[in-house]
Amino acid sequence: MSLVIVILEAFLSIMVPGFFLALALLRKTHLSMFEIAIFGFIFGLIFPPALVWLESYLIPYIHFFSFSESLYNANVILLTIIGIALSFQQGAFKFSKEKGEQAKREEDYRKRISDIRAEMHELNLELGRCMN
Repeated sequence: MSLVIVILEAFLSIMVPGFFLALALLRKTHLSMFEIAIFGFIFGLIFPPALVWLESYLIPYIHFFSFSESLYNANVILLTIIGIALSFQQGAFKFSKEKGEQAKREEDYRKRISDIRAEMHELNLELGRCMN
């Protein structure tokens, strides 16, 4: 049972921060969510260990930055928070209010298109009468 917990913790510590970072960076591209998740897995494999490696240069100055599981978990949490903040900034998450505004804009657009079509139909009828 403990092996399952370790595997789950390892997978989540790779996937969660990497996914949010990839979502923030790649959401406005034409990639599907599956492809963004794959890039997120790759980012999760690279960024937390790279951050631990960069922090290793601070070991002589600040002893908190020694290699440990808690430092790695702190980096995972930090990168997840950064990824979520960047995702919000990039507009990767939509809220119900924004969806309602989007639906209202689409309805207004459809109404304007139908008005334009009706005007064009009336003009065509008038043009047909003038030609006869």
